[in-house]
Amino acid sequence: MPLVLGPDGKKLSKRHGAVSIADFRKQGYLPDALFNFLALLGWSPGEGEEREIFNREELLELFDIQHINLASAVFSYDKLDWMNGVYIRALSREELLRQLIPFWQRAGMIPTPVPTEVLPTLETLVPLIQERLKTLQDVVQLTDFIFTDIETPPAASLIGKKMTAEESLAALRAVHTLLSGLVDFDAETMELQMRQLATELGLKAGQLFNIVRVATSNKKVAPPLFGCLEAMGRKTTLQRLARAEEVLSAWDE
Repeated sequence: MPLVLGPDGKKLSKRHGAVSIADFRKQGYLPDALFNFLALLGWSPGEGEEREIFNREELLELFDIQHINLASAVFSYDKLDWMNGVYIRALSREELLRQLIPFWQRAGMIPTPVPTEVLPTLETLVPLIQERLKTLQDVVQLTDFIFTDIETPPAASLIGKKMTAEESLAALRAVHTLLSGLVDFDAETMELQMRQLATELGLKAGQLFNIVRVATSNKKVAPPLFGCLEAMGRKTTLQRLARAEEVLSAWDE
């Protein structure tokens, strides 16, 4: 069997990161992805086969000891992340939700057992983040602002691109008024109404959306805005907008 090396070319050990199956599971790697990845360390299915994603049955059928390469194999965490992401994207939404719940729970973001009233929020989030996950653990960083309070962003980060503080404040106030009056606080309605609002304000949609994203998440990059607002709920969304307005108002003075 080939010797397995870390990315630095030295023998794989704990200093490279997770090395036990339990460690990989805690970090959010799916068993089938890990099985697929490990099978290709020092082994290939043979000439003419360019795929890298195989289910267990395919690997068992294709395995031939003659195709083992005795040269040292490099354990690439980047490739494992990529492969794990492929497997995550192939999961049904129901199965992915089941797999993600323990990670939210261990991070203290949702209780154990999961309250019935929390499930709709989780179900809303799954399709927003599925394409972004490399490991199941990534869900914590991607959605922390949904479940825990955020620091109110500094005024400088709330000023839209090619906008003044005054214009940004006016835009936030307009969004606040709009969202306060919506009958249906759902992603589709919010996007439609806020695109129309951006036009009325003489802004590009992206300008307006980015201000709202930062105000409600304190992140410049986050999962799709309107699904996140729906998951967050009207009350929390409006509270965060109001705090951002206060910060910008003080800056504008």
